[in-house]
Amino acid sequence: MKQHATAAYLTCIVGCDKVLYQVNAFDGRDFDVDLIGCRNDELIVFVDLSEKFSHYPREMKHTTMRRKLVQRYVTLKRKWSNSLRMQRFEVWHFGAPPEKLELVLPSVCEILKGEHGIKLDVIDENEVRERLRQTTNAIVKGSNCDYTNPFIQAILITHGLLELPKRGIAQMPDKLPLRLPSAWHIPNFIKVMLESEYVVGWLGFDVGAFDLLITIAHELRGGIWDRFLRCFHEPAAFSEPSAVFLAEEDISAIDWTELPMLELRRYTHEELDAALKFIFAHAGEFLEVWQARVSNTMLIRIEYMLPFVFKHPRFSAELIEAEVAKYGGDRELVRMHMHLSNPDKRPYRGSIAIELADAPQHFRFSEPNSIIVPIENMRLSDDVVAGLWLTYQPEFAGYFQLTFDSLLPVWQELWNA
Repeated sequence: MKQHATAAYLTCIVGCDKVLYQVNAFDGRDFDVDLIGCRNDELIVFVDLSEKFSHYPREMKHTTMRRKLVQRYVTLKRKWSNSLRMQRFEVWHFGAPPEKLELVLPSVCEILKGEHGIKLDVIDENEVRERLRQTTNAIVKGSNCDYTNPFIQAILITHGLLELPKRGIAQMPDKLPLRLPSAWHIPNFIKVMLESEYVVGWLGFDVGAFDLLITIAHELRGGIWDRFLRCFHEPAAFSEPSAVFLAEEDISAIDWTELPMLELRRYTHEELDAALKFIFAHAGEFLEVWQARVSNTMLIRIEYMLPFVFKHPRFSAELIEAEVAKYGGDRELVRMHMHLSNPDKRPYRGSIAIELADAPQHFRFSEPNSIIVPIENMRLSDDVVAGLWLTYQPEFAGYFQLTFDSLLPVWQELWNA
């Protein structure tokens, strides 16, 4: 919702006629830009929400973070320098910023302004609150806004300017109506889904955790890490100079956060299946390394996409439209997608989230648009448990539910066979 609130400000106050979400502007070498707002040919606004920078590794040095942030905005300016639009760069704090970011951001702003002529505006919590107040007032007064934006819809409903659905609107369930006997069934559950005709599989699948684990495996070498790399068709993703560097230097003295990041890639369902089963078989070792370098729990998020409305091999466009409307979606949005050869992909994107922790009460995964997959025995080893969730986009919630319902019999056969 924070992204939608920011997008509402960009459209209602700044006057952007187009807002892009989660833009991969760095070819996978850095965090996505949360929002890019465009106003005709005169202005382009790049917005980062500060909370994402908390995902930098704990041991990352302040100098490393400063360098990465400076390079981030220098790269953005260079990549969009052919645009005639004026550029604005902003970091929004919804609440207290990550401590390390708060310490380095002032010097980042100084370096960008003094050495590169880039003004990076830091929007603190109070200013964010004021901007959202201005946005709310503009929405209530009937400003030209994107009325498909959930934040804008919520404001209109709160002020009695948009009626809530009175009846006939189904609610998305909070859990799947089946129970996996064991966490060891998670890889097969995922394999069935990703190999099915209900998911777009030929593109491959994004898994950020695997990108990081491959980086770590190249650093640590030997034992389970070499065997883990063999789960992938193209495991040697480091450049030749990096490989030589790692081979010649004392590994224990290397600051792994200074190593070049791997270019993000997409994984086949065969690679996903092999890698997940290997991680589960060595869950304790993988979680221990992850806890030392990243966070207390290990989140593996597999991004997938449903087929375009007009391309589904089994569901008719009319059926999808009816299911979307059944769960409160917009029929007109579905119909619009039926007539576009390359519609916006965001409503089709979902994810499978697997979290490893040392106890169920330590799970941190929490998203409003998600369904938990119940698991009878969550334990992979004496000290590691696993949880499983399916996420969906609210605009096409009915389409996702139709997909999950169609997969239920196939999933059920796995445990009954």
